[in-house]
Amino acid sequence: MRTVLLWLFVVVGLAMPAAAAMAQPAQARCTSAYGQTVCGYECKAAYGELRCAQTPWGTCTAAFGKVVCSDGAPQLVHRRGPLQKVECKSAFGEIACGYDCKAAFGEVKCAQTPEGTCQASFGELTCWDPQPTFGRSPVGHHPRARVLQDQEKATCTSAYGQTACGYDCKAAYGEVKCAQTPRGTCVAQYGEITCFDPAR
Repeated sequence: MRTVLLWLFVVVGLAMPAAAAMAQPAQARCTSAYGQTVCGYECKAAYGELRCAQTPWGTCTAAFGKVVCSDGAPQLVHRRGPLQKVECKSAFGEIACGYDCKAAFGEVKCAQTPEGTCQASFGELTCWDPQPTFGRSPVGHHPRARVLQDQEKATCTSAYGQTACGYDCKAAYGEVKCAQTPRGTCVAQYGEITCFDPAR
């Protein structure tokens, strides 16, 4: 029994530093190249350019003779807790950065929030992001401060040669519609689709 307990303590002791290291946020740093110095995150130097993302979740990529950095939508800085890292996609001589990136029909696009979505249908690439919703400041923050609330991931539905994105999407009667908020709802009845989004 003592041997088993000792073994458990050793395993837990080894695992804790590794877990702590994984939980550490990315650190900003300064990089020098091509006679200049730039500071930030995920810095990239290529093609005579040097650029850095400005947030821990931002990213940079180099392709097609240029360096592109992105931090997603500006309102993401109001989020609490860790954020999903931004991705970049290169295709057709173009670079796009954000979330749920897609390349199709000669173009590349990304949503700008983790809840956003992109879909390629009917010769068109569509990306959509829900409008930001804010909640009360957490304890310890300024009482007037507001923080961006987490939202459910949106979806896109394609039918009848068109694409609509949002929540609770419905396709019927030759049209496609979606609610614009996670608590919204859509109903297909009497030859039409009706969507409703509550005020709060």
